[in-house]
Amino acid sequence: MKPFPLLVLTLMALLFGGTQVFCQKPYTPSPEKGKIMRAAVGRIDAAVGGMLQSKGMAYNPPLNEHMFLRRIYVDVQGSIPSYEQATKYLNNASPHKRSGIISWLLGQPGHVSHLYNYFADMLRIQSEVPGTVLRTDAFSKWFKDSLQKNRPYNKIVYDMMTSEGRLWDNPASGYHLRDAGMKLDHVAFMTKVFLGKDISCAQCHDHPFEDWTQMDYYALSAYLGEMETKVAPPKRGKGNKGKYQPPRFKRDDFIPLVAKQRGLDPNNEKDYLALKRYSNRYGKAAREILAANALKVWEKKGEKLRLPDDYGYEDGKPGEIVKPRMLIGEEYAAWKNLAPRDKIARWFSTPKNKWFAMAIANRMWAFYFGRGVVEPLHNIEVSKSENKILLQAITEIIIDLEFDLKAFSWVILHTQAYNKLATRHKVELNKPYYFQGPLLRRMSAEQVWDSLVTLMVQNPMRYRAGGGDNFLQLVNFAGINTPKQAFDRINEFRGFKPEHVLEDSVTGKPAFDKSKGKKDGNTPMMMSRLKGSKTVLARASELQQPAPDGHFLQKFGQSERNFVINASTRTGSVPQVMELMNGYATANLTQPSSLLFQKLKNQTDPAKRADIVFLSILSRKTTAKERALLLTELKKGNEAMSDLIWALLNTPEFFFIK
Repeated sequence: MKPFPLLVLTLMALLFGGTQVFCQKPYTPSPEKGKIMRAAVGRIDAAVGGMLQSKGMAYNPPLNEHMFLRRIYVDVQGSIPSYEQATKYLNNASPHKRSGIISWLLGQPGHVSHLYNYFADMLRIQSEVPGTVLRTDAFSKWFKDSLQKNRPYNKIVYDMMTSEGRLWDNPASGYHLRDAGMKLDHVAFMTKVFLGKDISCAQCHDHPFEDWTQMDYYALSAYLGEMETKVAPPKRGKGNKGKYQPPRFKRDDFIPLVAKQRGLDPNNEKDYLALKRYSNRYGKAAREILAANALKVWEKKGEKLRLPDDYGYEDGKPGEIVKPRMLIGEEYAAWKNLAPRDKIARWFSTPKNKWFAMAIANRMWAFYFGRGVVEPLHNIEVSKSENKILLQAITEIIIDLEFDLKAFSWVILHTQAYNKLATRHKVELNKPYYFQGPLLRRMSAEQVWDSLVTLMVQNPMRYRAGGGDNFLQLVNFAGINTPKQAFDRINEFRGFKPEHVLEDSVTGKPAFDKSKGKKDGNTPMMMSRLKGSKTVLARASELQQPAPDGHFLQKFGQSERNFVINASTRTGSVPQVMELMNGYATANLTQPSSLLFQKLKNQTDPAKRADIVFLSILSRKTTAKERALLLTELKKGNEAMSDLIWALLNTPEFFFIK
């Protein structure tokens, strides 16, 4: 697709926004950056086209407008377009509407939501610091805000790596707290994600197939030698002084308070046993909250990383202090007086570090094409790339664009390769692929869920997860000094639920009214229930990270985000089939009160009603053959329409990105 002058595209993109309250401005780069972007498209086209020509191959056939519309929404926004969005695009006669919709979508909250899901899988983001009750909503919100502001990717990484403090002081500290107490493992994840280098084997021994040694691993980790992720309580005993620490509370501190609350008599044996049981819960909650208060990223000055006790190589001795050293190259002289963690953060994120640039460029290419220029993404070997010219091109382009992920996405989305039909035959990772088009992919769990939410609610991005300030205020025990204060705070803490972090982006207020809740059924539309379901109708990025067991997202392959990066799967399963046949979304969409049926209420022509359903679910109208098959059946009314909706939701066409 030939890029059109950006000023014209910006004006066109504004036309796609409509008047919906959740729309933002389109992505609009500076004129200087626009020139770089247009030149970059040509450079990539030359690299891909040249390789195809050398192999005697051609690009796949071009996409028609219906296929382009569906793919661009699913790839950029993370969901299918709504009926209104589809008709608006398809009815636009401009020859430049593809560029216009790309610029518009890149500026929308849906793009941030979708890109966040991708990075959350990479960074293994969970809603709670593992093994604790401390929620990480503040970190997720900070990361989403960084994406929305389009902060340079290398600046985001630098801020995460140099972050200090508690979550309520510095949300970026959630990055290090994800692997609290696991410093060496943390470094392995760092190199996989940010450098595209897997050095994890060298944590225990010299790498058997690479040049990395165990000393290399420890030397790099030594830059984090002073970093701690937990504040130890001050020593007890006379004369021991330390910084203020929240007082500790025991079970017995809560017995009189529980007795008063529940009307129990501590002198009655039966009541006393009940009091002990109830008070145990408060004691446990107090311990959990105090443990959350201890989580803090800080520097323990003078602390050094040492070699393990079983170190067995000649370049060091067991227990010996390790001197920090980069994996390759030397520290810049200008960094001499910087703190060790600042040095490694600068080395990782500097534009001069081609590993860093190549890793994110290759990941973003895979994000849109279904496969990196070189695989695997977490352990790049340039020698294994089938198109080294393309790999070099995307690496240099993202540096030229100053790690602007939206600009880089714009470039990829305008390439000839992206605008071709997907390759439908399976290509193994160990087999060459020349990008005659993207690979045929099933939507991710998040894309499927967000597409269903688009079909179920008018404004899918209305309810968004906030920074969790209400929760962080509950667990911040800095001002809690008495058992009564702790008791009252714990009561609030125990009443907290994950959906309480959701905010209404229209009103600016909490989406869930705790004062009403279930008592009078006065819950917002996104909390609607069907047959006892507690499904929250918000996008995947705004829900518990990852979704709880049994949730649609888990059934469809969302990663557990434990020990492996990018561990999500798109493989089919029996639970997925059952969910599609009988699950919440299918039941919701096939009932006459659904949003989809509301769009049909003013239309009586069966053919036009069928087109509305097809456009809503598959982003296209019915074919002549389909109309002939459907017309007689659809005259039977809503029950037949429900059957059609059910059938379309269960087709491969709904799930695959062509």
